[in-house]
Amino acid sequence: MTSHRDADHEHSQEALPSGETSLSHLRLFQDTAPPQHLPPLALHIGGVDISLGAHLGLPPSPGIAARLAPFIGHRADPTLKVYPKRVTALANPRHDSHFTVESGTPLKITGSLFSLRYNKPPPHATLHVEYLGSYDALLGALRLGLAHHLVHRGRGLLLHSSLALFAGRGILFPGPSGTGKTTAVSSCPGTLLSDEITALVRKTHDVVAWGTPFGNRLPPSAIPAPQVVLLRLLKDQHDRLEELSPSKALTTLLRATVLVPGDTLGVQKLLPLVLELLPSLTLRTLRCTKKGRYWETLLRPWLTTKGEVQ
Repeated sequence: MTSHRDADHEHSQEALPSGETSLSHLRLFQDTAPPQHLPPLALHIGGVDISLGAHLGLPPSPGIAARLAPFIGHRADPTLKVYPKRVTALANPRHDSHFTVESGTPLKITGSLFSLRYNKPPPHATLHVEYLGSYDALLGALRLGLAHHLVHRGRGLLLHSSLALFAGRGILFPGPSGTGKTTAVSSCPGTLLSDEITALVRKTHDVVAWGTPFGNRLPPSAIPAPQVVLLRLLKDQHDRLEELSPSKALTTLLRATVLVPGDTLGVQKLLPLVLELLPSLTLRTLRCTKKGRYWETLLRPWLTTKGEVQ
């Protein structure tokens, strides 16, 4: 389980023009730019219908808007209602890259760029967000709020993982930065769904993986991916597939999960939830070189073999 100390920072840094300005100058511009009326949005992310309320703020950058576009659509009955508010200061903000958590009902999480308050009274869960600066911070808060919502409702997980759709199956590459998960999906002969954050969601008789608009550098997709294959990436001198034990797969998923550890109830629900998801996944370790040729030599033949992938 990752602590997500970078959850709010990485979004602000994505909008930073390399070599042109500093993060402090960017924040100063964001805080002094005149806000606009931002209309409400209906989003469908990770199988969750979300209403994002209207508010005064800065519009998303073209890059953020392009990432959000596949996930926008009318939903009459959202299950997560988000009430955003752009502010000039947070109450008791963090001054580092970690979070302060007040576990309970409601759940309160405060970082350096946003704070959120999550409550789940039936029939709709609510997420109240206060954020500083640009739309990037709001998107960071939405990512963290959705991650906790999925776990609290027993629906699924947000993972640090890339995702591709190939041969009718979702191919999941969980892991931290530097493990090769972006290379894995960018070289896939199928459809890239996400290169950074993926939702793994339980359905009645299956587990479905979804791309998300969070953190991507490559264009994401909102297509659901069934029959999920989990591939743990390990760098090696040769490309080969190996069996992956359920215990190692469990550790891989827990380490990749987006969740702030201070959420006591969420942490209590996490392990049973992952144990319920695991039997529906096909598990393998992919030992691979940096050349990324394993799709043609290993994965395509394996995944397109007639019959079930075992």
